[in-house]
Amino acid sequence: MTPLLSVRDLKIRYQVRGALAAALTGESAEIEAVSGVSFDVARGETFAIVGESGSGKTTLARTIAGLVRSHSGSVLFEGQELTRRRPAELKEMRRQMAIIFQDPVGSLSPRLRVRSILAEPFRVHGLAGKAMPRQIDRLLDLVGLPKEIAGRYPHQLSGGQARRINVARAIALEPKLLIADEPTAGLDVSVQGEILNLLNELRERLGISMLIITHNLHVVRHIAGRMVIMYLGRIVEAGPTARLFSAPRHPYTAALLSASPRPDPDAMLQRLEISGEIPSLFRRPTGCEFHTRCPFVREKCRFEPPTLTVAGPGEFFTCHFPLT
Repeated sequence: MTPLLSVRDLKIRYQVRGALAAALTGESAEIEAVSGVSFDVARGETFAIVGESGSGKTTLARTIAGLVRSHSGSVLFEGQELTRRRPAELKEMRRQMAIIFQDPVGSLSPRLRVRSILAEPFRVHGLAGKAMPRQIDRLLDLVGLPKEIAGRYPHQLSGGQARRINVARAIALEPKLLIADEPTAGLDVSVQGEILNLLNELRERLGISMLIITHNLHVVRHIAGRMVIMYLGRIVEAGPTARLFSAPRHPYTAALLSASPRPDPDAMLQRLEISGEIPSLFRRPTGCEFHTRCPFVREKCRFEPPTLTVAGPGEFFTCHFPLT
């Protein structure tokens, strides 16, 4: 079956200084925030992109949503290429693809009541009409909020309520793909679970696909069937979530897992740590880009970039000396 979303060799560059400044400093005028990323998202699937801050995962998500332009590569949505379309041509496609932003309150207009916020997608696409009040009631019911909230302003909402309003706005036009950028950021642990359960319920009820962007592996384990791990704008490991949790091959994946709570305090991954800062995109390390922080680094890693190794359908990693 054709994937709902197919990303191929996507590269995203930013110009961060002028040509003169680049010549004076000896550094590039551009940075490559995302470099050669490829993956597919199936219909009805929840797929996760995981990495630390600065890994390029949010830039990647915004490019897929048409908010950031790519330098090269391909993004196919339902078989249609998105990267070379003009903004006016993307409007219809955006009915089928919605994004939940990381800041639940900041992404809502402080001057609008909830009812106006939820009506906005319908107005933008010329679908507002007499049935609007019923549509708003339906959306509030879908995300588990009482109808009375429609009269409130964003500052009158709790963090969990604001997140649910973001979800309601995103699903208003019944999209086929929902992109959730850090869907539980800033929420208490108990509220995080409620939001994750809500997203799971909506996926099953509405049949939508979800692309989850997060650094929180607890989120991934709870909701995603497959995942990719990003480091410095590249995918270093990909595969089924259960497989990567049980036996990660890349040391960076293992290090991320070691920072996540595990039921066995004596497990090896609990003791695996990485040190040092994430390298600058201006000065990418030679060889394996993770070698400056890898606890298992060998001489080969410092000078020779690892090639991509396919371990099975949808499974691959880039490491000279995999853990398993």
